[in-house]
Amino acid sequence: MRIKRSPARLAGALFAAVLLPASVAQAANQYCDNDRDPGQYPDCGNVAGAGFYYRSGQPGDYHGDDRLSTTQSSSYGWVFLGSVAAGHHYAYLANYAFTDPRAEYQAWDLGNGFYSIGYVNQNTAPSGWNYVGYGTSGALYVRRSSGSGATGADAVQRQYPGLSAKAVSPLTPALAGLCPSLSLRDPALAELQNTMLDAARRYRDAAGSFAIAFKNNGQRERIDFEVSPARRSSFVRIAAANGRVSEHYADAQSQTTLWPGQSAYRSSRRAVAPDAQTTAVAHAYRNSACQAVYAQQPDASGATGTADVLAPANYAFWLSDTDSRILGRPQLLGRETVLVEGRHDEAMARKLGARRYRMWVDAATGILLKLEGRNARGGRAYLIEVDRLRLDSGLSPRARTAVPKGWTELAAQP
Repeated sequence: MRIKRSPARLAGALFAAVLLPASVAQAANQYCDNDRDPGQYPDCGNVAGAGFYYRSGQPGDYHGDDRLSTTQSSSYGWVFLGSVAAGHHYAYLANYAFTDPRAEYQAWDLGNGFYSIGYVNQNTAPSGWNYVGYGTSGALYVRRSSGSGATGADAVQRQYPGLSAKAVSPLTPALAGLCPSLSLRDPALAELQNTMLDAARRYRDAAGSFAIAFKNNGQRERIDFEVSPARRSSFVRIAAANGRVSEHYADAQSQTTLWPGQSAYRSSRRAVAPDAQTTAVAHAYRNSACQAVYAQQPDASGATGTADVLAPANYAFWLSDTDSRILGRPQLLGRETVLVEGRHDEAMARKLGARRYRMWVDAATGILLKLEGRNARGGRAYLIEVDRLRLDSGLSPRARTAVPKGWTELAAQP
């Protein structure tokens, strides 16, 4: 159980744990690695929270090292020194050991404490810089919260309006022709990818349920949802095969999670990107080091655990594999879908234990209705399948009821 502390005391404890470098730089793009010589990164520091352990010599990591955790509710932090500013955050995810399907990223700022800015499926995220959320941040934390897989911590990046930009930023686009393109050559596939990346803006509200199971990280869950991006609100119930149940409520101002089996809850405020910053088209590109960067739409609804189906950016970016192809347009749940088959790259195949995948995507909205992965012997490695879906019915996601008397409030901070 965590003891809640005031923001002022939290600030003192946080910065006491950080090794402050000699100089602090303010920049429009800041990045921070884990456990490196602080002289190389004059604008960041690290806070090694409980449960994360250091690893070196790892393939796919930003500088050959990372932090990993399999301990529930553990955390690891990166501190952006010199300013507290609102911005978009990215995490470098390219290690096959990062398999948490719902890693929670939290921002921290003086006076307001910690709050969640996004949940990221590290298990299915494509290799490279992945978008994790928008928030006002003096620090960014990743917290293990799903109970499945292992949560990874590597380099992170923050973009915000600052005084000056670094000469070389991990998110700086490569010059044309310098790196292999991530753009799809097949116009039909490119159109489908764009539809999937824009899925959350193609419906007003959605209600339904789906099952999700991945053998590599032990994830087996049933997820019921009521989501309204237009109202910036949602209700999600996640029931794991081991009996653990969590209920997630969000509105424009706050997020609350209930754990009925533990008689516990947690509430925190939300930071939603301004409307002007949510209109950019999500896309993938290569940076000046030829690393992939995956820019996604900020989540307006705060619907924990539903991105696999309702905002399937991870799977949209899978389509960049060169041999992805459209097989047909079959019906599923009474809706026209686009059926795609593709081959995983070497890193994803090793992580998921699957060579090929098939996905059934709703043609009108880009919602993922089914995803299946098979190994080299034809065995099933993972499955996502929607069994109930209702769109644009005018629903308002249910609001949180009063927390039962006597339940324990868990602190929002790591």
